[in-house]
Amino acid sequence: MFIGQFPVPGEPGRLAYLFLEEEDEIMGGLDPERGDGLLLVQPGGRIPPFAVIGPPGPRGRTLWRCEPDGGRTPVEYHLDVAPLPENVDRAMDQRAAFQRYLRDEGPEVPFPDGDHVHDHLGGDPSHPSGRAPVPAPWQYLFALADAPDEGDPYVLDFGYGNGFGFLSPDGLEGRFCWEAR
Repeated sequence: MFIGQFPVPGEPGRLAYLFLEEEDEIMGGLDPERGDGLLLVQPGGRIPPFAVIGPPGPRGRTLWRCEPDGGRTPVEYHLDVAPLPENVDRAMDQRAAFQRYLRDEGPEVPFPDGDHVHDHLGGDPSHPSGRAPVPAPWQYLFALADAPDEGDPYVLDFGYGNGFGFLSPDGLEGRFCWEAR
């Protein structure tokens, strides 16, 4: 299922396209190299060795919204990228620093307080488990919160968790996985 596209930093301009397998409304991507969650970089990117690519052409579904009567309405969801307010940006940095401390990758810092943004592009990631599911030198690209319930603008089910996109050091290959909160 096509989920969305994300701008890849740098030149030339490229996009990372996210596709997820769906089984009983749970989206794939627990293991970044299993193939049930694919983040494909184009143009000029590499296809990951575990990817299974079918014939060209549109098929399958995209995001949908749950209706009160139990029906599903296909949707496209557009997000505007905007800088975080200074206090939220600082809180996000504190959360990432605290997680680095928990992984023995940085100095001791106090437990973070303040707002947390689950959907963001760039910056430092904040993983529910406190550890990065795709290790360095892979670079963090984005985080998405799931939206599995009626009334959400779309259905994206990560077991009430967050999904994360990563790029290879050269920016030509992607990985995606999610963690439950």
